[in-house]
Amino acid sequence: MLEDIRFEKSGQFTLVGTFSDRIFSKVWPLRFPKTCFHVRVRGVHGSPDHKLEIREGGVEKPLAVLNGKAKENKGEVAILSYFFGPEFSLPEPGSYVVTFSLHEAEERILKAEYTFSLQNPSADELYLQCEKCKAKYATGVVVKGTAQIEECTSVCPLCGNTNPFDSKRAFHVPNPS
Repeated sequence: MLEDIRFEKSGQFTLVGTFSDRIFSKVWPLRFPKTCFHVRVRGVHGSPDHKLEIREGGVEKPLAVLNGKAKENKGEVAILSYFFGPEFSLPEPGSYVVTFSLHEAEERILKAEYTFSLQNPSADELYLQCEKCKAKYATGVVVKGTAQIEECTSVCPLCGNTNPFDSKRAFHVPNPS
């Protein structure tokens, strides 16, 4: 998710204002003057239909849907960019899911999801701790008194322990602000 994509005459493109998977705001709904998503796909041939959906985590009905037809580029679908605008907004803090899919003749041939969270800067964070090396990893937030645990890795990046986290053992670290 980013603010803008600039396509240069030389064939290059510039990604501007890239957001991380956590966006902080004290004002709700959070309004974006222009929001872009950039998807790069290789190994898919032809001109399949594509769809991008944004929805709140755990909610089936999407907040926004964009449909289109992919353009073939040198025998492969290479770059797909989506623009929401002139203004796009997300209603409240929480987890959001962006789903991208390619379809050919009513059959889904590719699906990818990206999850990000909108947070109030004063939200408490939830952490999981590796049982081997005791490294702590932020995995979610507490919003409106409800724990929202995000997916986390199954391998500790510090010590390499496989399946190091037990989500039932998450603990709060209150935000100092």
